[in-house]
Amino acid sequence: MDDEEIIELSPFSITAEEDEDSYSAKYSLAGTRIRTELQDVGSAIQVVTQKFLQDTNSNSSEDLLVYTTNTEVAGQGGNFLGQGDGAVLTDTNRLAPIPNTRVRGLAEADNTRDFFLSDIPWDSYNVGRIDLQRGPNSILFGIGSPAGIVNGTTNAAAFNDSYKVEGQFGSYSSTRLVADLNKVLLDDELAVRVSALRDDRKYRQDPAFRKDERIYAAARWDPKFLRTDSASTSIRVNFEKGQVTSNNPRGTPPLDAITPWFTDLDKVTYDARSAATEQQGNNWWGSPGNPVWDGTVVTFDANGQGISWPSQVQPYPNPAGNLNGANVGDNSTRGIRTYDGYANATFPEGAIGAYKAKSLTDPSIFDFYNNLLEGPNKREFNNFEAFNTTIEQTFLDSKLGFELAYDWQKAHWGYRNFLSGDAAVITVDTNHTLLSGDPNPNVGRPLTIAGGGSAGMGDQIRSRETIRATGFYELNFEDVLEEDSFFARMLGRHVFTGLFSTNEVRNDQRTGPRFYQDALSPAVKKNAAGEPNPLGQSSRDAIIYHYFGPSLESASSPAGLNIQGIKNVVTPQTTAITTWNNVLNQWEAVPLIIANNDARPPELRQYTNAVRERSDLDSYALVWQGYLFDGNVVPMYGWRRDEQTFRSAGSPNVILGVADVGDPEWRLPNDANDLNGGQRKWNEVAGNSTTWGVVVHVPQEWSNKLPGRVGLSVFYNESENFQPDASRRDIFGNPVDSPSGETKDYGLQVRLFEDKLSLRWTHYKTTVTNANVAGSISGQYLIGAVEGWGQQAAVKFRDSIQPGAPVTNWPASVPGGIPYGISSDGFQLTWRPPGPSEPYTLRDENGNIIGYNYPQEVVDATFAREKASLDAWFATQVPADFQEMWGLSDYATGGGTINFSPAGLTVTGDTVSEGDEFEIVANPVRGLNIAFNASKTSARRVNLAKSYTEWIEKRWEEFQGPAGDMRLWGTDDDWSADSDHTGETARGKFQRETMAGYNLWNALQNSDVPELRKWKFNLIANYTFARDSSLKGVNVGGSIRYQDAATTGFPVVEGSDGLLSFDVANPYKGKSETIFDMWVGYERQLTEKLKWRVQLNVRNLFADDELIPVTVQPDGSPAAFRIPEPRTWFLTNSFYF
Repeated sequence: MDDEEIIELSPFSITAEEDEDSYSAKYSLAGTRIRTELQDVGSAIQVVTQKFLQDTNSNSSEDLLVYTTNTEVAGQGGNFLGQGDGAVLTDTNRLAPIPNTRVRGLAEADNTRDFFLSDIPWDSYNVGRIDLQRGPNSILFGIGSPAGIVNGTTNAAAFNDSYKVEGQFGSYSSTRLVADLNKVLLDDELAVRVSALRDDRKYRQDPAFRKDERIYAAARWDPKFLRTDSASTSIRVNFEKGQVTSNNPRGTPPLDAITPWFTDLDKVTYDARSAATEQQGNNWWGSPGNPVWDGTVVTFDANGQGISWPSQVQPYPNPAGNLNGANVGDNSTRGIRTYDGYANATFPEGAIGAYKAKSLTDPSIFDFYNNLLEGPNKREFNNFEAFNTTIEQTFLDSKLGFELAYDWQKAHWGYRNFLSGDAAVITVDTNHTLLSGDPNPNVGRPLTIAGGGSAGMGDQIRSRETIRATGFYELNFEDVLEEDSFFARMLGRHVFTGLFSTNEVRNDQRTGPRFYQDALSPAVKKNAAGEPNPLGQSSRDAIIYHYFGPSLESASSPAGLNIQGIKNVVTPQTTAITTWNNVLNQWEAVPLIIANNDARPPELRQYTNAVRERSDLDSYALVWQGYLFDGNVVPMYGWRRDEQTFRSAGSPNVILGVADVGDPEWRLPNDANDLNGGQRKWNEVAGNSTTWGVVVHVPQEWSNKLPGRVGLSVFYNESENFQPDASRRDIFGNPVDSPSGETKDYGLQVRLFEDKLSLRWTHYKTTVTNANVAGSISGQYLIGAVEGWGQQAAVKFRDSIQPGAPVTNWPASVPGGIPYGISSDGFQLTWRPPGPSEPYTLRDENGNIIGYNYPQEVVDATFAREKASLDAWFATQVPADFQEMWGLSDYATGGGTINFSPAGLTVTGDTVSEGDEFEIVANPVRGLNIAFNASKTSARRVNLAKSYTEWIEKRWEEFQGPAGDMRLWGTDDDWSADSDHTGETARGKFQRETMAGYNLWNALQNSDVPELRKWKFNLIANYTFARDSSLKGVNVGGSIRYQDAATTGFPVVEGSDGLLSFDVANPYKGKSETIFDMWVGYERQLTEKLKWRVQLNVRNLFADDELIPVTVQPDGSPAAFRIPEPRTWFLTNSFYF
C-alpha cells in the first residue's frame, strides 16, 4: 500500500480487516451507534477480532463465549448447562435457533446481526468481528435484553481482490468447507463478495450432528460521480440464505429409574391386574417426567413392533343395563418413579420441592458419553433468509453524515421430539403378567418411554422488517474559535447523533403431538356423547415403550448392561389392541389407528396450540458525546423512546382439542376496537430510557513523563433499557409490566508501552426487573388445569347426587353405575367412603357389583364432605378473565377444554448481579498476542411477580377448606389422605405440583442463580515466529479456561416458626474446572499468488469423563449432572489467492 494513501473510515461501519492481525480493537459502534474509540466508552464492551476467532477456531457463539468476559453458553463445548435447578432439568433450550447464553449470571443476551435483532446464529464464514455489550445500553437497543447483546458484523465487500478456500476436518468425522471470494469490479468504486459454507459437525454422542449450509453475497458501490473532496456516498447490500438441521447432543445423562429396582426394590414385579382400580383414570406408569396418563402403549424392540398390554378399557353397559367389568384390565401398569417423585412425596423437605431426579452415572449401563438415547428419532431445524441494504452519505469531511438502512429477515425453526424434553429415562418393565392374564414376555427388560407430554413437534416462523435512519453532526470548536486556543481546547468537539427506526415483527407458532391416536380409531376413549377425547389429552397419546435387551430378572446389577441407544427410526404403525369387552365378558382385538402428524402436509397437521402475533415498534434516540479539554474529558448522554403496538389473534377456536388455525376469525385485529369480544388482543406500551457516563483520561503529556508512558483513564456509566413486550400476560390475561434492566459500571483503564498493553477493571451492578422466570417454576400448567378438571368433576358430582339421577358418567361414575349409598336426606352418595370398599361391596354369583352396604353414619359423613366440597367449589368459581386466559370453554357446564400453556403466559422475577470484571489485551512483542479476562460475580434472584403470588396463596388458602376435597378423576379420595384410595383431589394435586414449585421458588429468594460460578478467568495467547526466524511461518498458541466451583444447591433448615427453607448463605458447591486448549499452525507462500495455511486446534487437551454436578439433594449428595466437554480436534487447511 502506498504510504501516502489515506484510508477514509466510515463513521457508520467497522470492518474486520481493521484489526485483522491483533486481539486488540480500537473502535466500536456499540457505544454510541457511530464509530467511537473504545477508550472513550464507559459501558462494558468487548470486541473479538478476526485474529482471535482464527486462532481459537471459534466459528459460533458456542465456540467463542467460553473465552469471553463473564459470559456463559450451553452446548457440548459450552461452560454451563443452562437448564435451571428444578426437580427435573429440561433441555428445551436446544430447540431455540440461537444457543442458550447468559451474561453476568443474569439472562440470555440478545443475538444481533449488524446491530439488528436476529434469529439467525452467526458463523465466522461471513462474520469477522464480534461486539459483546454486557448489561443494558439504551443507545443500542432500548428494547434489548437487559443482559446485553452479542453482535456479529457481517463481512462487507471490500475494494481489494481476495479469495479464500478452506477445508476443515476433525473429531468424530466432522467436516467444514468455506469459500470466501471478493472481487473488485471498478477500482475504488464497485466490489462484490460471495461466501459459502457447508459445516457438517458430528458429536461424541452418536448419532448427534449439526449440518449448517449457507450462501452469502454482498456488494458495495461508492459512486465516483457523487464523490467530492468533502463528501462521499456508499451503498452496501448483502443477502444470506441458509438452513441448519440437527440432532443436538444431550447435555445430561438420562434419568435413572433402573438402579433402584436392584438396590431398593429387590427386583419386585407385579401382576398388572392386581393394580386395577374401580374407576377409569389416573393410573400411570410413573418412571420419568414422561408418565403414561391413560395413553395407548405401543412397544418397540429389536425384533419389531407390537402391542404390549391393553391401554384402556372403558365401562360398557351389559344387557341388564349395568356397567360390567369396569375394573378388569383398566390401564394399571406399574413402574418406578424417579427419585424426586417418591422423595418429595415422602420426606418433609418435599414441601418445598427440595428433592431432585437423579442422573444415571454408570456408563456401563448406558454409555451416555458416546450415545444419544433416542438415536435418530429427534431433530431440530432452522431455515432462514436475510437481506440488508444501507445508503450512507457524509459531508463536510465526515463531520455530517446520514445512513438509511433497511433490514429484512425471516426464520422458520422447529423441532420433532421423541423423548420428553425433561425425561430421557432408562427404567425396567416391572409387570410379570399382562392385563389379559397372559405372561408378559418383556418382564424385567430395560426400556425407555417416549411419546406424550412435551415429546411432540413445533414450528415457528418469525419475520423481522426494520427501517432505520441515523444521522450525526460533529461540532468542533477549533473550527469556530481560534485553533489551539484555550477555549477551543477546553470546549473541544461534540458529536450529536439522532436515530429513528421502525420495526415490524410477525410471529406464527404452532405446537402439537407428533404421534397420537387418530380420532377415528375405535380404541380411542369416548365421552358420554360418543365424541373422542380431545387431542392433547393424555388418553390420545401414543406412548412408546422401546426395549433395549433381554430380561434382567436373573441379573444382580444393571452394571455392564451396555445399552447402545435406539439405532433405527421408530414410527408407530396402525395396528390392533386387545381390550376387554364388557358386554361379552371377553378379550377382543380393536383397531388402533396411529396418526403420524409429522408425515402430513403442513396444511393438514393437527396442532393443539397456536400463536399469531405482530409487533410494531417505533424508536427515537438522541446521543451527545463531548470531547472536552483536549479530549481528556469525554461525557456522554443518550435518550431513547420506544413505542410499541402489539396485536395478537388470541387463542384459536379449539375443536376436540385441535386448534382451528384455518378459522378466518383467528386473525390479527385491525385496530383496538376489532377484538372479537376480547379474544383478540391489542396493547400499546411506551417508555423512555437513558444512558449517561463520563470517561476522564490523564493528559498525554503527563503520561509521557511516567515509566512505560502509562495512560490512565477512569470511567463511570449508567444505562438502562426495557423490552416493551406487550405479548406477555399474567394468569388472568392482563398485560405484564415490561422487563427492564439498569446497570452502573465504573472502573479504570491503564494503557502501557504505547498501547501495547491495555488493562481494564470494571465494577458493576446490574439489575433485571420483571424478567421471565416461568421455566423455573414447576407445576405452572396446573394453575389452570386444576380449575378445569375440578370444575368438570364438580358439575358431574353435582348432577349425580340428585335423587334418582344416573351415575354413569365419569368422573361421577361408580362401579356398576350404583351409588355407594343414599344419605338420610335422600341424596345419592357418589364419593367412595374412607378405607377399603370390598368389605361393603355386594356382588352376584358372576362377581358383578350389585350394591353396597356401608353403615348409614359412614354414608352420611361422606356425603356431608361431598356436599360441602361442592358448595365450596361453586362458591369460589374462577373469574371470566381467568377462564378466557386458560381456555376453559363451557366452564359453567363443566365441558370444553383446557389450555395447559396459554399464549403469552409469563411469570416474572428480578435478578441482581454485582461483581468485578478484569480484561487485559497485550501485544508486548511483535508476533505475540495475549488476551486475559477474569470476573467475580454474585447473581441473586428475588421478587416473584405479585399477581402470581396473590393468586396462588389465595387459591391455596381456599383449598385448605372443603373446596380442596374435590375429587378430580373419579370417586376415590386422594391417595396421600387415604392409603386405600388411588385418586387425587384438587388440594393434593395442587400441593404436590404447583405449591411444591412455588414453595421452592420462595425458599430460593435471594439465593444464587443456578450454576453460578463466583470466579472465572481465561488466558489466551498466540505467538507467530518472525519472518527471519528458522521457524518462519509457524504459530503456536493455547488457552487456559478456569471456572470456580458452581453453586449446586442449598441445605434445608427449619425456622423458629417450623417452616422449612433453604440456607442460601451456605450453598453447596460442585467442582471447579480448568480446561487447556492448544493450537499450532504453519503458513507459507506456495507461489507468488497462492498462500497456504494449516492449523491444528485441540480443545480440552486433558479432558476426562468426570461428570459435573448441577443439582444436589438436601443433604448435598449429587442429583443431576452435566456431561463434561470432550476433547476435540480440528485440522484446518486454508488457501489464499
